[in-house]
Amino acid sequence: MRVDPVTTRWAHALFNVAKRENILAEVQRDLDKLDDPGGLRAVLEGFHPTTRKFVHLCFSRRRREVLDGIAEAFRVRVLSERGVVEGVVESPRALGSSELGKLKENLAQRLGKEVLLTSRINEELVAGVRVYVGSNMIDQSVQGRMEDLRKKLEAAPLPS
Repeated sequence: MRVDPVTTRWAHALFNVAKRENILAEVQRDLDKLDDPGGLRAVLEGFHPTTRKFVHLCFSRRRREVLDGIAEAFRVRVLSERGVVEGVVESPRALGSSELGKLKENLAQRLGKEVLLTSRINEELVAGVRVYVGSNMIDQSVQGRMEDLRKKLEAAPLPS
């Protein structure tokens, strides 16, 4: 899910308060409950006071839409604080745990952060993998390599 910039700013503000008060886990738990509010007043009763104040602030400032993506934005911010990024790896077949582990290690060294990967099968790929981390794509698929080769050949100067 992509989170809009306004929600991200609000999530960062709530994150800073929760971090200062050392209540990151409690606020994350509360925000996860907001994804399925049902009866909002009943849900808020079990929330940490800081989270409850934040929800009331969103409503008083007419920013109800911020609550739609706040749990995801806050979770991403918590991961970032821990030096962790999330990614998706596409492959033509299911990857084994050792293959996935090696890929995570390689990405961690390359990015300087711990990487949490979700594996997804993409039957359009012939071989290799395509990894998406944040706004980056690392294409090590056969199709990707062939496309790179095509671009290099097109850009190469012809002999006179």
